[in-house]
Amino acid sequence: MELRTIPLHLIDRDPTYQVRQRWDPATDPALDALAHSLAGPEGLLHPIVVVQRPTPTTFGRLYTLITGFRRLAAAQRLGWQTILARVEPACDLDAPATRLRLLAMAVRENTERQDLHPEDRRTAVQRLQALYAEVYGNRGPTTPGAPTTGFTRWAAPLLCVAERTLRQDLQLAALGLAGLPSGRVLPVPPPPAAPASQRVAYALRASRTLAATLAELTATLTPELPLAPPQRAALHQALGQLQTHLASLQATWLAAERTADAAERGTT
Repeated sequence: MELRTIPLHLIDRDPTYQVRQRWDPATDPALDALAHSLAGPEGLLHPIVVVQRPTPTTFGRLYTLITGFRRLAAAQRLGWQTILARVEPACDLDAPATRLRLLAMAVRENTERQDLHPEDRRTAVQRLQALYAEVYGNRGPTTPGAPTTGFTRWAAPLLCVAERTLRQDLQLAALGLAGLPSGRVLPVPPPPAAPASQRVAYALRASRTLAATLAELTATLTPELPLAPPQRAALHQALGQLQTHLASLQATWLAAERTADAAERGTT
């Protein structure tokens, strides 16, 4: 890739490569801090990545943005006219293999950042798998009968993410949970160092919400519900994990109850 300073008005923001689906520059509270950092003495530490278009867009834009949507928005907020970019050479942007390579580049850059929302990562991985299937087909090149194995083995080193994490992301996406905002079903847990009162309030609220959610799931998950094989497998694994967690929680809670009861009897 060639390092080049390019005009901002020549950059096209293709949503295909926008991994942060929930991001809005108008409401991003950290964008001012990013702009302040860009305006500092060190300036732009990580150039954005663009690909040179073979032909200009309708509006005369010559480059398609691959990574750096927030940096570009911060530069615009500062009134910059140009920005430092790593420029990929011109290529066929409609070819599935090209889109797979560029989307993988965008996903990797964003997964390396800690502030990427987990649901955005899951949605991006699902999109990446769809492109992978378009390029390489639905064959499982490493393990017959496991259609995601070839993709996860290909994607794990490329994205610097464990295969297990990718499989979990795809299982949640198969259940239709990839676009579910965090905290919509269950409240967001407090950090371990939070005061005991906050953790108690979370435990009470989460347990009530979980009980209601499980009741709704029981009513919805009827035997005649049509599930595709990947969905059935993902659901089976999710229910198994849920059963394990509930059994562990119950055992821990009962042990704590017995200890408390014994202590109370010892003081009476």
